[in-house]
Amino acid sequence: MHQDLPRKPAFTLALVLSCLAAALPVAAAAQDDDAGATSASFGQIEMMEVHLSEGTNHVFLDNTFYAGDASDGAMLKIEGGSDVGPTLDQMTAQVLYAHTFGNGVQVMMGARRDFRSGPELNHAVLAFSGSPASWLSLEHFLFLSEKGDVSGAAQAVGSFPLSEQLTLEPRVAVSWTPSAIPSEEAGAGLGELDTSVRLRRSLGPVFNLYVGVIHERLTGGTRRIAKAQGDSGQATHAIIGFGANF
Repeated sequence: MHQDLPRKPAFTLALVLSCLAAALPVAAAAQDDDAGATSASFGQIEMMEVHLSEGTNHVFLDNTFYAGDASDGAMLKIEGGSDVGPTLDQMTAQVLYAHTFGNGVQVMMGARRDFRSGPELNHAVLAFSGSPASWLSLEHFLFLSEKGDVSGAAQAVGSFPLSEQLTLEPRVAVSWTPSAIPSEEAGAGLGELDTSVRLRRSLGPVFNLYVGVIHERLTGGTRRIAKAQGDSGQATHAIIGFGANF
């Protein structure tokens, strides 16, 4: 669920993340010179979107940059969101080493830092991803915070071409914790369930536009904590956004 947190200026964070994001394409170009066709470097704006509702609108982004070859590489993942405005309330940056096996299963490990209002937080990361079918991709991230708290996030994304330009993309995402984390207002077990569907229209080999809808629902102890603070624990939003692959 979107959290109504106090805002703080994000110009320094934006600069740091921009520099990090620029570093991987530069490294990719260097590898292209050395490794030629073996390079598998890429950048992806998977989601850059606005969630529209009768109340406050929200912006959300999810970007990935990879520099390496088809087997091993470095990955930078940036995601976050906020109420629509000049700052982003919550951002996470993950710097990961990724190894891809012959069957397409990818293992990632590294570090994550949460940039947010209040104390920032560091995590160790272990993650897995794969595509058991041509139309389905799965991923699961495990996080161990500097405070010793364990949490996880999993996602399943479908991709169903409707025409040469249109693709239907259903998505289910869940977050969980094995035990309650009071400082993060998280109860034990499943904490949040997001279901969404997006209809993407290709604008060529690089860009795409999409519309959709998302339903977000807190569950279990996390829902009880939110409702005690006056949050309904659920929300449904229309989505409009764009993506890019380069």
